[in-house]
Amino acid sequence: SGTEDKNGNIWIATFGGLLRFSKETQKFTLITEMDGILSNNLYAILVDRNNQIWLGTQVGITRLSIDVKGTILKIRNYDKNSGFAGLEANEKAIYEDKAGN
Repeated sequence: SGTEDKNGNIWIATFGGLLRFSKETQKFTLITEMDGILSNNLYAILVDRNNQIWLGTQVGITRLSIDVKGTILKIRNYDKNSGFAGLEANEKAIYEDKAGN
């Protein structure tokens, strides 16, 4: 699945990692476990109201804080070691309510 951030960058969740298509450079970048995300097997993706990217993986959830160019500033992982109750975070596991939670 895929989504667009507030700056026009395209993010695509795959079973080989996260693809970012930069609006500015017109190029793809692959983000993988080696870059700090929990897993390359991505099941869900969401851009929240703060323009953060949330990824549902086979072992938990990853949150990416990005700048206006789509450059990753910080990666935060949530898995069973950090209190995430489940393991697999599929398509319906990521949701933002009206209050931004």
